[in-house]
Amino acid sequence: MRVSLPKQQDFQNEFAVISHTRSFSLAARSPKEREEWVSELNKAIKENTTKRISFAKSGSLCSDETLLPTSALSTMELGTCAPVWIPDARVTMCQLCTEEFSVTYRRHHCRCCGKVVCSACSQNKAPLPYLKNQTA
Repeated sequence: MRVSLPKQQDFQNEFAVISHTRSFSLAARSPKEREEWVSELNKAIKENTTKRISFAKSGSLCSDETLLPTSALSTMELGTCAPVWIPDARVTMCQLCTEEFSVTYRRHHCRCCGKVVCSACSQNKAPLPYLKNQTA
């Protein structure tokens, strides 16, 4: 698990929590509050990882997936980790073919990368490891 900050200045109050099974973005009221949240979350993640490793060393059952360090998550291939979905309100056209969205031409989220795409671009499906190889 890790906490990620957006690269764009427009989203200075936002941050994302990324893990193997679920990823999501959150918004704080101010950049200062965001930094406090990120700091506390990183502290909790580090503490949790330390505890899980100590349990694994003492013989307790713990999956290897939950023990991956933060650096391993950042280098994962697509589909091995749940993506952070881009909010619908931020996208006016398909991020693959650039077709404009409308009331009848709807948005769909790619379950692999989190991009917002049109129905024509979302027809491909593949087994995703983070969904236990279910096709999505």
